[in-house]
Amino acid sequence: MSISGLSRNDLEELLEEDPALTPLYLRVLWAAGMNGHDETLRAMGATLGEAVRSRDCDDAESIADADQALLGMSRLTPRHFRVLRFLCSKPRPIAGADPSVWSTAYLAEELEMTEERMSWCLTDLGTTGLTISEGRWGGVHSWATPLGQAVVRAADQLGAV
Repeated sequence: MSISGLSRNDLEELLEEDPALTPLYLRVLWAAGMNGHDETLRAMGATLGEAVRSRDCDDAESIADADQALLGMSRLTPRHFRVLRFLCSKPRPIAGADPSVWSTAYLAEELEMTEERMSWCLTDLGTTGLTISEGRWGGVHSWATPLGQAVVRAADQLGAV
């Protein structure tokens, strides 16, 4: 509610009035029953709040972006958020690359995971639109998208409440 900028009653009324938001709301409710990971649920709530807040900004794609993210987020675990949070908070310079880009091998080493598990996490995060991975010289490199950064910030704000 704090992210959307609306009170609980106003948010409830908006969800009843705007059918485009109904699938987003139902995804969050379904995930709450199926996933159970607090961080995932906070991030999903934050994504729903961002979609509600940005729907008035003449960005027709914001609802579609939120829908894609929520669809993938229902599968995310604390391991995924550990990787995403790391990508958002610990940029590592690589020669000739954007400073916020990490190779799969470096990420696996830093987070003490196997490269295979790191690849799984990055694939899942990529399908949600929270990260982007791209083949470059020296391997696959990944970085958090603006949506990924916003989700981490919002989930952190909700977690502090």
